[in-house]
Amino acid sequence: MVYQPESVNIEYKKSTNSLSKEFWLTYSAFANTLGGQIILGVEETKDKQFIASGVNDPDKIIKTLFDTLQSNKVSINLITENDVKIETLKDNIKIIIVTVPEAPYAIKPVYLNGELTHSYIRRGEGDYKCTTQELAELIRNTRDILDDEIIEGFTIDDIDPETLKDYRIRISNLDTQEFHALQSDTEFLISIGAMRKNRSTGKEELTFGGLLFFGKYISIKEELPHFHLEFLNYIDADEKRWSDRIATGDMKYPNLNLYKFFIETLQKLKGTVKDSFELDEDLSRKSDVDIEVALREALANSIIHADYRHQSPIKISAFKDYYEFENPGKMRVSIEEFAMGGKSLPRNHVIELLFRKIGFCERAGSGGQKIFQTAIKRNYKTPDIELSPSLTLLRFWNVGLIESFNGYDEDTKEILAIMKKGFTSTSRAIEEQTNLKKNRIINILNMLIEDGVIFKQGQGRATIYIIKETPTESIAKLDHLVRQIQKSISNK
Repeated sequence: MVYQPESVNIEYKKSTNSLSKEFWLTYSAFANTLGGQIILGVEETKDKQFIASGVNDPDKIIKTLFDTLQSNKVSINLITENDVKIETLKDNIKIIIVTVPEAPYAIKPVYLNGELTHSYIRRGEGDYKCTTQELAELIRNTRDILDDEIIEGFTIDDIDPETLKDYRIRISNLDTQEFHALQSDTEFLISIGAMRKNRSTGKEELTFGGLLFFGKYISIKEELPHFHLEFLNYIDADEKRWSDRIATGDMKYPNLNLYKFFIETLQKLKGTVKDSFELDEDLSRKSDVDIEVALREALANSIIHADYRHQSPIKISAFKDYYEFENPGKMRVSIEEFAMGGKSLPRNHVIELLFRKIGFCERAGSGGQKIFQTAIKRNYKTPDIELSPSLTLLRFWNVGLIESFNGYDEDTKEILAIMKKGFTSTSRAIEEQTNLKKNRIINILNMLIEDGVIFKQGQGRATIYIIKETPTESIAKLDHLVRQIQKSISNK
């Protein structure tokens, strides 16, 4: 049996008579990255293929595995008996499949031999010792909140007056008790978490979140030299250049802090949407236009969940068929939890609160659900989420599944459209609904299987072809169906 190549979450070890010593490097790397499977009893041939050679004594190797997990070889044991399986192949060849889960962020890094510097990360098909920056990132992200620390020496003088004035106007429009209107600027900033009294110096100083949200650009750069925010509009642009741009450091946008970037970018996103909006002038959440809410939540999500100590920027891009929202820092909930809603683990509680006070993000844990539900309601392609150890990218499509496949010809799109009606089909059923010949249909179906768009079940005349769905897509659609049923019941 020939196995698929090694990847970011697949690793093979020969381990014929004993557990490979390199197993533990991969254990650390998988735990610190995205998790994965280590398959023992598979070796690489000279022609770079992976074949099952088998292990001679699976029970002995498994015992060694669990004995070592209880020693000081690893900083923590993440594996249970349910994560280890013995499979018997042809000719009684036995392999062992070990599933290594990703470690919770609060206990990373997972390291070896009692040394933090013996922490590994997975890149492609290899295990690499963490760089100083990667190790610092893993340690930093063990904290629940990253933006509530006081930045010593940064005071109200580092606040951009224009930002503070605009924010106070917005909050006064929502503050029915007029409580904040009676406060001085310092009192106001303290009350919303943007400033605190430093117990060591006795001075009122900005929190990290307060500086990023309200600060002057020059002051933010003093604390974060790599600070960069960017919006790029590629709609109607040529292949080499964007048609519109917002970026820190641009003279057109002086003092571009998080608040100003959000306001300016939201206006630009609004301008790219062809549907008419019923927006309030202040862009507040009083608008019930679903697509605007989805884009607003995606933008706020990128800003609220970003790891600003990381070197990468926040980057928002608008394309003809989709939008991309990219931020440094891996999302702390699973993709399924994000789509379903109800759970939120933001890095930046201060920044989240500042947005919520002026109506610019929904209740905690509901943003992702609104994004996915909007896509389903409008029959758009399900949003994509790409994760790496230090990056989250959300792609929100504004076209349907068929339209998203720009590289396919009309025959292929026609077949996909037929399949999409029921998500399953046979070659005969496709032939009956098109003018395509059988050989052409089979060739297209095989190409779609190779591309990972569909898969097939059964053999011969009983063969059916099914459009692939990720677990996230299935969960989101089920959630949407439940909501529709609940809505119909409540309307009776």
